[in-house]
Amino acid sequence: MYRVLLSGAAGSGKGTIARMLVREFEPLGFNYFAAGDFIRDHIARGTEFGQRAQSFINKGEHVPDSILNGAILAEMLKAGPRVVLDGYPRSLSQVKMVEEQAPLNLVVELKVS
Repeated sequence: MYRVLLSGAAGSGKGTIARMLVREFEPLGFNYFAAGDFIRDHIARGTEFGQRAQSFINKGEHVPDSILNGAILAEMLKAGPRVVLDGYPRSLSQVKMVEEQAPLNLVVELKVS
């Protein structure tokens, strides 16, 4: 297993760089997982998770770990043993939870000035 996390502020290029890495390392079987895409998909489909997430997003809040972590981790594990993660985990508590289930091998923080 090899998991790479790209972390950074919104608009820092995480998604662009992640997709470039996946294309470059496609022969090795790398996949791409973006938490934001996952959440938006559930909101668009009107799933229970999506409705709960939307209620927080509508208030300008982050979706709480108690709602987010289980759903995201399950989907992240489906992405396969080699994955580039875009934007999740983003907090120390999320990192600890991921490290228990699916340890990260490399974390890259993008800083834009």
